[in-house]
Order: sequence, then structure tokens, then C-alpha cells
Amino acid sequence: MSYLPRSCVLSAIALASLIAGCSSSGPVAPSEVANPFVSGSGGAVQVHTLRAFGDSYTDKQWTDSTGTANWVELTRKRGVAQRTENYAIGGARAMYGEKRALDQQITTWEGKKSPIADRDLTVIYMGHNDIGRLGSPDNLGRSTTGYKDAVARLVKDGATSGNNRLFITQLHDWSKGPGVSDAAPYSQVRGWNKMLGELANATPNVIAVDMFTVFERIFEDPERFGFKNVTTANASRSSIDTLYNDATHFGSRGQDIIARVYQHYISRGWNWASTLAAGAETVSRLNQDIDNGTLVLTYADDTGKVAPGLRLLALGTDPVNGVFQGGRRHQSAFRLDDPAHERMGLRAPRGIALDFGSAGSGSGAGRTADGRMGLAFVQYGQDGRQSLASASDRVSNARHSSATAFYWHQPAGGLTFSTQLTRIDHQDLSHSADDILQLQSLNRTRGQSWAFEHKVRKALEWQGSRVTPWMSVGVQRHQLNPATLSSLYTSDVRFSSSASQYWLAGVGLDLQSPVIAIDGGHKLQLGGSLQHQTSLSRRSVQVFMQESANQLQQSEIFHQGRLQHTYLGLGAHMQLASGWRLRANYTADLQNITGASSVALLADLSF
Repeated sequence: MSYLPRSCVLSAIALASLIAGCSSSGPVAPSEVANPFVSGSGGAVQVHTLRAFGDSYTDKQWTDSTGTANWVELTRKRGVAQRTENYAIGGARAMYGEKRALDQQITTWEGKKSPIADRDLTVIYMGHNDIGRLGSPDNLGRSTTGYKDAVARLVKDGATSGNNRLFITQLHDWSKGPGVSDAAPYSQVRGWNKMLGELANATPNVIAVDMFTVFERIFEDPERFGFKNVTTANASRSSIDTLYNDATHFGSRGQDIIARVYQHYISRGWNWASTLAAGAETVSRLNQDIDNGTLVLTYADDTGKVAPGLRLLALGTDPVNGVFQGGRRHQSAFRLDDPAHERMGLRAPRGIALDFGSAGSGSGAGRTADGRMGLAFVQYGQDGRQSLASASDRVSNARHSSATAFYWHQPAGGLTFSTQLTRIDHQDLSHSADDILQLQSLNRTRGQSWAFEHKVRKALEWQGSRVTPWMSVGVQRHQLNPATLSSLYTSDVRFSSSASQYWLAGVGLDLQSPVIAIDGGHKLQLGGSLQHQTSLSRRSVQVFMQESANQLQQSEIFHQGRLQHTYLGLGAHMQLASGWRLRANYTADLQNITGASSVALLADLSF
């Protein structure tokens, strides 16, 4: 998305109206909680390397030999994994003592000198052979020991450090297989899954993937999910409407569902953290609107004098053709090259401002003014849609925010001090659907954001030019209320998290040229700005999840790196003799020009 910094003004006072185009066409600061599994291209969820250990349900040689799809390969082909390493062996068990056992698979990986790197996902999916067709003779005692030792070994190797995750997979009801006994295997599946849940709870970033619930739904109501046969094997129909390819293995449709469940677990914790992070975007946008004069349009009149008294201002404009009320101007904006709003579904703010200003005296560099303060009440809206695994999978999100902001701008000793305190209440609505499972979910979450920022400016004038250096410091805190959300693949999940809080500091320089007279009574003024923003401290965010079906409680930690952004703004303002004014501006994040730049062209008529 594109972002226009709060300091993109050519002159924060004299040309405040120019920023109506600048700020309203620019979204806001990047999410402060980044999905560790989002690639740099298109924002798709993608792990760097998916490293899989397991049995024939994962072994590509086995699935190829039976002519069925392989969930690891499906994950790679869909772009969910940039690359894969598959060490699974058909017939493998977790217990020690076999060449194909889990510990030997890990030894094989370690021998390849392919260490775990940032954004890697490690998956263990086994236990079918440990239980066997008749049940484990020692009630999975040796298998449990081998499995726990393997998890500890992978954790030591870095599978859960930083932005890495380790998935340990709970089994479907193995006893329902056509070639499996329905006695001991069922109770052992439940015991095995319970052990994995407890193991996952013991370590953050070890996630127990519930493969039991989704297939229970299919067993209970096959036709709802497009299956006609979930009890007997039929290899010829296992890619169409039959679950089992043989007496103990799913066919291609079952493998497809397995792949989708993993994809869900890759992103579910981040989805919550991302919603938490979105509060920073609204805070930044509101602060920018107040600071640049978009909301308080009568900050100064054409002579530069601050208007006196109390003003009640209507806020907001249509993002394409807007009418700003709050002065004696009528403005219509014509935007060029603004893909960010189209992609993000941003809508212009709506609200009112109570602005208290006192009259200034004098004019030009020597004038004085008592400053201004006020309250702004604004509503922001955002709708978005992004593709998931296929064209028929969709998730849509909508955010509505109600903001209250207090601002105070005070000149003193040749400096201008600005303070802003903001509270924003958020409501998020998300809808998701899966064409294979014929399921839909609709969820609502609520949260709050608090922000405080203090900025100091010093305007310097020389031969008609103005240079305004400034610096700022601020803090933001974002919190989501705990909520129980429905899921396409698991039972309902109770989400909660720690708050996201961080300090930001910024420095910048705003430039404004002298007015240039042009033939025909036209006047041209040029300007620009440069600012750098960095985070001083950022807390990690921990997301907690509890699944209602098995009361499984898990957590993920999302580490936040340091924010560093450098923004450039360029603008031109031409006053025509006819009373029309033409204004253009360009802004870009110098560290991400292709993904964060914007051009705007505006025209307005004074009357």
C-alpha cells in the first residue's frame, strides 16, 4: 500500500489546504505486527521452507505410487511454501529402533546441512503406524517417548525461534479407516491427540494442528462436503467423491483438505495479530489529517491569520470528487495513480471538529498567534478482499473506526509545539468461505487504540523561502478484546492477546519556495519535505488461542523488528488569474518506492 507521511506538507500553516489531497490519498504506517509468513510480493501468506517429517500420509514416493495428491506438494504449488523439504517415509513410527523412524528422519535432515532459517515451518505428521490397525501393544508408551524427544530436538535446532513455527499434527479418527479396527485405535487416537496438545501447550510456537475436527465433520455429514463415500475405499473415485483411496489412506480430496488445514494454521494467529496492528493505520491517518489541516480546514485564511473563536466544522470528502466545508472555498479533487485506496477499500473520513482558535496579529514572518486547540470526532471505514488458495476461496474484511482526538498547537519562543492525544474504537468484520468444505464463517472483533504524540517545529525564512525543521516523539498502544471466533477447519476458538505498544521518534525538514510570478498573472510555488521515522522500543505480541472442542490452549509469539521509514514529498501549487488553483504532489517511502508512493492532482476555485 502507499503511505503519505504526516510531514508531507509544503508549509504546515500557509498551505494546509494543499494537504487535503496529500493526506487523503495516502494510507498510513505499515502494520507494526508483521506476519512472519507473508512474502514481499502481494502480501500472500508464504513460509520460506516447509520441512516435513512423517509417514505415508506425507511421503511423496508413497502418494505418487498410489496416484494421489500430496499435501506438501499442494502447499508448494499454491505458493504457501516457497520451497519444501520432505523427509517422511511410508510406514514410519515415532518410536526408536527403525531406520525410517522419526529420529532417523531428523538425523537425515541434519546431515544435509540445511539449517532452519527465518520464516521456516517444520511439520511432524505421524502416529498412524504407531497405533497400527489393531492398536499399540504398549498403549503408545515408546512412541510417546520418541515423539517428545524429537520435538525437543527440533526446538533446540531452532524450529520455534524467532519467526519459526513447529506444527505437531493431531490425527483424524484412525479407527474409521476401512482396514482399521474400531476398538483400541479410537481410544488411542484420543490419547495421542491429548498428549500432543499438552506438548504444544508447554512451548510457545509449537502448534498442535487439529486434523481430528475437520474430518469428524466430514464423517458425520459427507454429502454436505461433496463426498458420497467415506467408509469404503475406491481409488478411482478418491479424487472426486470418495475419501479413502485404500484401506488406510485418504485419496487426493483428503490430501487437499489436509493442505488447507495446514494453511489455516499458518495464518490464524497472524490474522489476530494483523487485526491488532491495523489500529496503528487509523491512528496515523487521523494524526496526519489533523496535523496537515485536512480536518480543520480554516486553520488559517489566505493572509495567514488564524481564525478566532469556536468553529464547528463538518469533516469529510468523497475520495474522487469531494466538497470540503469549513471555509469559503469549494474544492473538487481529481486523483491520479492512487491504487492504494482501490486495493484497500479506504473511504474518506466523516465527522465534525470543534476548533478553538484565537486571533493572530501582524503578517508574514513577524506575525504572532496564540495557537489553537480542539476536538475532532471522526469515523473511518475500510473494506478489503484478498484471494486465498484458489479463485473460489475468499476472505473479506471490513473495519470501522470511531476516533476522538484532542490537539493543541502552540507557538512559543519562535517554535511551534503540537500535541495530539487520540482514542479510537475499532470494529472488524471478517467473512471467509471454502468451496471444498462448503463452509462459511462470519466473525466480529472489537478493540481500542490510544496514541500520544508531541512535535516541535521551527520555521526559518530567507528571501521568501521557508525551511521548517521538526522533531517528534510519541507512543501508541493497541488492544483487541477477547473474542470467540468460528473457524472453517476447527471448533470455535477463543482468541486473546497482549497489547501492542511501541514508542516512535521522527525528524524532518519541510521546504517552501518563494512565490514565482508567471506571465498572465499566474503564481507558482514549489515545496517538498523529507522525514525519517524510527521505533525506539517495540514489544512482542503474544496471541493465545483455546479451541472449544478439546479445550486445547496454545500461544504464538510475534516478534516485532525495528521500524525504519524515510519519506519524501514533492509538491507544486499554481494560482491562476481566473481564481482557479492547481496543485500536484508526489510522495514516496524511499525504502519502498514501488510499494509506497502516490501522485495526486487537485483543483479548486475560490469564490
